[in-house]
Amino acid sequence: MMTQQNSLPHNITNTVEDCVIFLSGEYDIEFANHISQTYENFYKKHIDVIDQPITKSISKQLMNGMSFTQKQSHIGLRLVKKYTKILDEVGFNATEVLDGKLFKKPFRTIDKTKSIHVDGEMIVCKSPFIADLVNKFKKRKQPTYKRGYYNGQNKEWGFDINENNIDFLTNVVNGKRFYIDETVTEIKEKIDIVKQKPLQYFPTLSYKEKFVITNINLPNEYDSKLAQITDVREAIMFSKMLGCFVYDDTVTSMLGDVHEWYDKILLGDHERFTVNKRVLPKQELLKFASIGKQTVIMLSSVDNNNINDWLDTVNNLGINDQCCFAFRSRNKKDGTIETVTGKNLNEKIKNYKVNEYSPNKKIIFVSEKIPKTFIKDKIEPNMIIVDLATDPAHYKTQIYLENKPLRVYYKTIGDRRGIVQVGN
Repeated sequence: MMTQQNSLPHNITNTVEDCVIFLSGEYDIEFANHISQTYENFYKKHIDVIDQPITKSISKQLMNGMSFTQKQSHIGLRLVKKYTKILDEVGFNATEVLDGKLFKKPFRTIDKTKSIHVDGEMIVCKSPFIADLVNKFKKRKQPTYKRGYYNGQNKEWGFDINENNIDFLTNVVNGKRFYIDETVTEIKEKIDIVKQKPLQYFPTLSYKEKFVITNINLPNEYDSKLAQITDVREAIMFSKMLGCFVYDDTVTSMLGDVHEWYDKILLGDHERFTVNKRVLPKQELLKFASIGKQTVIMLSSVDNNNINDWLDTVNNLGINDQCCFAFRSRNKKDGTIETVTGKNLNEKIKNYKVNEYSPNKKIIFVSEKIPKTFIKDKIEPNMIIVDLATDPAHYKTQIYLENKPLRVYYKTIGDRRGIVQVGN
């Protein structure tokens, strides 16, 4: 039976829990006041360095209202036994605590459920702590549809229901004796079937006297627009905008002579590519940009030299009538031999007749901040080329880019890495 000692401070009991909390140093002020010693003199009393981490960890848990587990109770009793002399000196009765195994609260039971199940719009992984799983879950941050969300109260991870997450979760727990509910199992079986014969299920661009996307019922609006396209590369770009990244032999055979770098982008099943600035000049990139129905090129509004290079490239190619600049230079500082002034640059934009914004232009140059007119005019480019020193920091720009079917980042990545790299 648990007893209250007269020699203990108010609300502190002769139990394993309060013994451990005292040993961690959390009760120092209460005991210093109780036995009329200064806190500074009382503070240096405690336990071996080797025991301090576990004592402080368990003490923090107890003070947060969580009781011992069965396993932790043995650690608590061991600490009381080891430091009986210290505890008795300040008013505890360590012998009584040990003989009676006096605990304040019943032991806490750890839920060892291991399951994968659907809960509303989430697929949930419920599990005790498994370091390998937790590390893999934490690494799934990008893109956002892969990200997991931890519920500390229920000790479970939730993920958006999609094929990627279902495939990932069922594979990552394989061999770990998880229960997987029937709904998840059925979806996983369908995913495996599709993977075995993808061309029978994935939306696929094909040519049958006209361009069509098979294995999907397209709205008439998009179906008719696709049918009117005659250029194979433009058709591929348009299909990417509709979420189709698979092409059959009728399409690839129409490409003729394969252009190593931009056909790699066209036929790739990724959304993000990096083009090497050291290898590929702006002139070649603009030729690629003109393939699709519309391309947006994002530049820094303070990098006057870069804006000037793009302007001259547009003018040299003679495609001024296809382009427009939806921003002006914000760098108004006086220039040097190497730097074009903002004032002169903005006059150049006007003189080259690319100063009038139109949502119908084939190539639209924008700054790192997406113009509000884009939302109003419903600009939906086939491709976005990002020519910035660093990725855009503005969150609205990040969201805008993330939702686009094809993003090409124009960066200096070193000669040895070739022209095109997938991803970053």
